[in-house]
Amino acid sequence: MNKTPSYSHVVGRLAALFPGSKMIHVIRDGRAVANSVLPRPFGPCTIAEAAAWWADRIEMAFIFGQANPSRFRQVRYERLVTSPGKMLEDIF
Repeated sequence: MNKTPSYSHVVGRLAALFPGSKMIHVIRDGRAVANSVLPRPFGPCTIAEAAAWWADRIEMAFIFGQANPSRFRQVRYERLVTSPGKMLEDIF
């Protein structure tokens, strides 16, 4: 498991390297993501940049998921936190 958002740009390569793998894409609320990336000394510097950065990563994962529906599952982070049992049951 890895939670690095930038992996969405290489998810196709990862899928090719691990042909039997399945991907779980955990989407976090964009406002929460912006709050966590803005203080970092690298990456987006403004809310607008953070929103574009977040949207780009969501889009890349979504494109992979559309092309590979049997290998891709999208989950909302907030639902996973508030209902972990239900969400994990649904995933597995």
